[in-house]
Amino acid sequence: MRKLSPHCCRHTYVTMLQANGVPMETIAALTGHSDIKTTEGYLHQSADTLAKAVEVLNGKAAS
Repeated sequence: MRKLSPHCCRHTYVTMLQANGVPMETIAALTGHSDIKTTEGYLHQSADTLAKAVEVLNGKAAS
C-alpha cells in the first residue's frame, strides 16, 4: 500500500468536498485559504464530476 502524504490527502479532501456540492468558498474556509485561487489549485475534476455537470445541463434542456 502506498503511503499518502498530508499534501496528497489535502488534494483528495478538496476534490471530494467539491464533488459533493460544497461551495468553493466553504472549502476555502475549511482549508484555511484566504484566496479561492489557492483552493482551486488543489482541485482535480474527475470524469464522473464532469459527466454529472453535463447531466444537469441535459436535464435543464429537457424541462
